[in-house]
Amino acid sequence: MRGSLAAVLIAMLVPTAASAGPIAERAAEAEAKLAAGDAAGAAAALDAAYDAFAAAAPFALKTAAFASRIDGYGLYTPRAAGPFRAGDTVTIYAEPLGVAGSTLAPTIEIRDARGLIYAKATDLPPIAAPAGAASRLFHIALAFTLPTLRPGDYELVLTLDAGEAQGRTVTATLPMAVAP
Repeated sequence: MRGSLAAVLIAMLVPTAASAGPIAERAAEAEAKLAAGDAAGAAAALDAAYDAFAAAAPFALKTAAFASRIDGYGLYTPRAAGPFRAGDTVTIYAEPLGVAGSTLAPTIEIRDARGLIYAKATDLPPIAAPAGAASRLFHIALAFTLPTLRPGDYELVLTLDAGEAQGRTVTATLPMAVAP
């Protein structure tokens, strides 16, 4: 009796193709096509899986980091969180998800550990997120000149607003150090 109960419980917990969502269904289709030697069909199924993911994904930041160089999606050289000095160009690399076709309004704040804001940039140009396949390789590069701040530890807070109509924002907090 215990063995059959365990088998029933396992069967209930193991997802089947019928109960899987569209992302898993397309991924399984890609696996089957690849196993059959149909690389083009597998790639098309993976495209469909990503499209299903993009449609279901909430607005989020996959990556946010200081960068010393940005050459494209995923092609950036991370920069240490400090020390920065007044007048330095601070560059931020970010990969937002779930915003295909939206226009993003970026805001940057520099705060101390208590949340006191020392600098704020709200006049940054809007960023148009591409739709369709191009949204898979969407990244943001923001740069600004660091104002004069007392030496110490701060947090750079990057906020991306997808618009009041959508009511969606995401925030990344990057610790940073400022030197004289």
